[in-house]
Amino acid sequence: MARIRTAVSGLTKRTNRASRRLANVAASLPVSAVSDAISKVSPRDFARTFASVLTAAGWFAIALVVLWWPLGAALRWVEFAIAGSIALLLLLFALPFLLGGQNYAIQYEPNSTADIRLTTGEAFETTLLIENSSSKLEMPGQLESSFGDDHLVVRVPLLGAFGTYRHTIRRPNMKRGKLVLSWRSIRKDPLSLVRREVPFDPALGQSDKTVWVHPKIAKVGSPLRGIIKDLEGNPSAQLVDSDTSFHAIREYRAGDSSRHIHWASTAKIGKVGEFMVRQFQETRRSRVVLILAANMTEYQKTSSGEELNSEFELAVSALGSVGYQALRDGRTVTAVMGRARTGEAVSSGRGASRAALRELKATSKFKLLDSLSEVQLSSRASQRTLKEVSLRVGQTYHDVSLVVVFCGSTVTDAQLRTVQQNLPKGIGILAVVSNPSGTASFRTIEKMKVVNLTSLDQISSAVKRFQR
Repeated sequence: MARIRTAVSGLTKRTNRASRRLANVAASLPVSAVSDAISKVSPRDFARTFASVLTAAGWFAIALVVLWWPLGAALRWVEFAIAGSIALLLLLFALPFLLGGQNYAIQYEPNSTADIRLTTGEAFETTLLIENSSSKLEMPGQLESSFGDDHLVVRVPLLGAFGTYRHTIRRPNMKRGKLVLSWRSIRKDPLSLVRREVPFDPALGQSDKTVWVHPKIAKVGSPLRGIIKDLEGNPSAQLVDSDTSFHAIREYRAGDSSRHIHWASTAKIGKVGEFMVRQFQETRRSRVVLILAANMTEYQKTSSGEELNSEFELAVSALGSVGYQALRDGRTVTAVMGRARTGEAVSSGRGASRAALRELKATSKFKLLDSLSEVQLSSRASQRTLKEVSLRVGQTYHDVSLVVVFCGSTVTDAQLRTVQQNLPKGIGILAVVSNPSGTASFRTIEKMKVVNLTSLDQISSAVKRFQR
């Protein structure tokens, strides 16, 4: 008996020690923290979160569980009860797919960091390099991104530690525009009952890829000489009393500045009280203003089956061609189009005129073409017409020496005459009327030269004729 009591006593002590150890382990676990976190989640927040991950198929499964299962049990319809039970099992099977994140690092081949620039009509192709940036196995996933009117989906297979997967994206015959590849990582079950977007970790260096599709441009050829006057030695025909380009000597008139008196010529005359002064030719800065009409009424309506307005696309390409050549010649280019009216009362003055204009970035050739990739034709009634835009240009830019207007075939000669009257006097004005279905022509409206453009390759000859 003594041996039995000793054995029982030792077993009791060992049991107590094991119990204390389990208690210590349980105390070390964050059970309280987990329970506090769960208690902070309200049923409403949980329901909202759960509803946000359900797809249409998921809502249908919920309906089967909520309606068919109780109905089958109450009416003893085995088929309904089985359908509800299967739907519940599928939902429980789908929920674990929402857990965790995806450690994808995305790069592009070639030109991993630079923007992609194409020309209208060219094919777009890039290779997406997807890497598992963790040392753990990464479950199959999916990447999605919008790309213009398309929706891109890349299904990523199972990736091992630091494994990679390449996917090539091809799109033929790109149209003018700005497109952004902004990928989203999707967590979803195989039956698409639930779906959750997982944001990329900024530490992995994820960034959007911008694709610029530039308009087609044609080579203008000769520099814009003879139509642009600047401060570097190209004088205009306007005579003024003070400038940098000497023209001739004339007799002194009241109001002339004494610092322009030519003393050598005055001494040759030898008459008391009579002076000879210098006369100058006015020199002007090399600012070129390009005006693009953007109101739908200023272009012929698009034919059935055409997605883009052919007249507007030709006008954009012509503007890009002239602006590209002017920037190449070292000129200061300002490309503008009208903004839509906001309906608010705007004060008059130069500030109000500038606010009515949308100035495109034209500090470099690529900046100009990038800006032209984004311009769109507006059908809103609030969009300013060419008449108002030209008036605002005349009020805003006083150092302009050349204005080129680009519009469609619905703009009449009377409207072009009004545009000329709104612009500063004594400058070169060229109107380029896009009319692919018309006849090429060149005419003059008062002092404005007007060219009817039927194709882009005619822009070079039009500029040459304008400079004559």
